[in-house]
This record gives sequence, structure tokens and C-alpha cells, in this order.
Amino acid sequence: TETPVLMVWYRHYPSQFTLPSDLVAHLVPKASFHRWNVKFRGAYHVIEAEGERVPGVMVAEVACRMLKSPRYLTPDRIGADVKLQHHIDVLARGGWSGEDTYNDRHRSFDLMARHLSGVPHPFVMVETGTIRAREDWKGAGYSTYLFGELASLLGGKLISVDVEPTHCTFARLQTSGFGENVRIVLGDSVAYLADYTGDPIDVLYLDSLDTTVEGHAEHGLAEARHGAPHLRAGGLLAIDDTHFAKGAYHGKGALAVPWLLDQGFEVIYSGFQTLLRKPLK
Repeated sequence: TETPVLMVWYRHYPSQFTLPSDLVAHLVPKASFHRWNVKFRGAYHVIEAEGERVPGVMVAEVACRMLKSPRYLTPDRIGADVKLQHHIDVLARGGWSGEDTYNDRHRSFDLMARHLSGVPHPFVMVETGTIRAREDWKGAGYSTYLFGELASLLGGKLISVDVEPTHCTFARLQTSGFGENVRIVLGDSVAYLADYTGDPIDVLYLDSLDTTVEGHAEHGLAEARHGAPHLRAGGLLAIDDTHFAKGAYHGKGALAVPWLLDQGFEVIYSGFQTLLRKPLK
């Protein structure tokens, strides 16, 4: 059958009674099963509910998503698609960050995921700065896991570059379930982009040097300068922690965004992150 199925669990766990299917999503409470949810959510498309029970409103919301057209995948993979939607729309929605900055990373993540799912070839995404904390969806976005998951589902490739050995070891462990679709590279991001010889990049995601570190804007500019030539025409370049306020860009992309605009790039979204598109010609 090709009928979408939503299963709601309270006392038992999906892996004990069912087989994985891309047409099926499972709603499971966090309180009793969090460790299992993290382990099995890839294969079983587990959507985790806070607390000890799955609230009725969440059942209704996820059921409505199951009945709509998929956002990132094909209709025969609606269970996997709805799980991705939950990861982006709910888990990565950060809320207010400081007095005047709203962490709407979920919106730019959605645009990147839509773009990657729409390219007519196995996508290539390069990320600078990998994940370094478990389940840090609302804080840093948990991007290496999220886009590694998308690469696994679509047959694409995510390359994540970080200069810290402990970060790379952690990221490899968290993304080990995605196999060869994810490659974690230990090294300097600027040097890696300068020497890049792989296939054209569909999405370049710059998120390496924290804004609390002196020289973060200069580092972001260097990454953009060396990475932009390898980006496919029409491809996307995203810079985390970069917002527009009072007539200027601030954060990691404070210098990179003006330079990219001078190269003909177009800003297609500006929020907590700034997302630009490379010109077609």
C-alpha cells in the first residue's frame, strides 16, 4: 500500500513491533524513550514529543502534514519528509536571541533544504564549522546532522570542515548512521576552500568562527572569497549569525555579504542567517 501512516506510541516502542517504512512516521514521547528516539529516528522517522505523552494537538498537526504534499522528498517517502519538516520547523526554531535578534534559522534551513532537494543531480553541500554538542538544535542548529540526514535520504554529499579534532570526532560519531553521504574533514576551512577540487558546490554554509572570537568577520570574508568560485551557478551561500540592522550587516558575514553583493550575488533571505544566491552567469 502507498497510504501514509502515522503511529502514536505511549508504552511500547516502534522497533519492537514494526519494520521501518518511508511511508510511516512515529510519534513517541521524550520522557521514556529519548535515547531510543535519537538512535532509531533515522530508520523509523521518529518525531519526539516533549514530556510523558503525545498531546492531541501534536497528533493533529503531524497528521495534517502527512496528508499534504511532501516538501523535500517524493510522496512515497512522506514519513521521512514529515520528520524532516519537524526537525527544521520545530527543533531548529530558536526564538529570541538577545534583545533585538530573533533566531529564525529554521526559515533559512528550509530554503536550503528545498534548494538541495530540487537540484537535478546528487547534491554537494560544504559546511565550515561542524556540530559540537548533542542535540543542539535551537542553539547552533545541529546543521551537520540535519543536512547529513538530507544527504542520506537524497543520495547527496555533505562535507563538514572543522579545525578542532574534538569537534570532528564528535561530528563523525553523531553522523555515523549516514555512511558515505557525510564526510568530516579536519583542517582549516579557508585552506580547504582555497584548495577545493571536488564537484561544484550546491550550498556553501559558513559557520566556523564564533562571533565572540576576534577576527570572525575577516575569517568569514576569507571563506567567502575562496568558496564562492567553487559554488555552482544559481547555488546558495549561507552565513550563520549574520543579520541586517541599522543599514549594515553584523556578525560573521559583516564583511563577506557586502563583498558577495559586489560579485553579483543576490540576498534571498536575511534573518538570523543571511542567504545569498550566486548569479546564473
